[in-house]
Amino acid sequence: MDHPLLYVMLGAFILLAHDGRMRHLERYRSWMNTGYKQYYEALTEIDPYLQEWNILPDDKVICIPDPSINTTLYYMNRKGFTGNCNEDNREEIFRRQIWQGARYLVLVDTTLLKLPVIEKLTGNFVGQYRNIKVYRVAPY
Repeated sequence: MDHPLLYVMLGAFILLAHDGRMRHLERYRSWMNTGYKQYYEALTEIDPYLQEWNILPDDKVICIPDPSINTTLYYMNRKGFTGNCNEDNREEIFRRQIWQGARYLVLVDTTLLKLPVIEKLTGNFVGQYRNIKVYRVAPY
């Protein structure tokens, strides 16, 4: 059992395991994850607050901004609409989404409150959790 190849393989295994651990920690604790931590992590924790605000699991929401097709909806475990990979915040799109059943607007980035079309939708404040603000939207 004292074959030199065994020691080389054991040393390589330890070295590779350590390298993998360091890469894993870098991926989840470093700059690569700051966008998630800053904006989207709160969405994974917001469900108790949505229940407290009487927002039912089947209530459709509009969640903006969203860097993908439905990441924010997935994090909240909700159905609804997102920005669909773009920053297209035209009023007719929101009207259509509300007509299709959206009852709440979930803002991940509150700097969007400066946009005139968003100002029209944010009259009925429901609540806030960390960086997330929720508004009830009324049909047009």
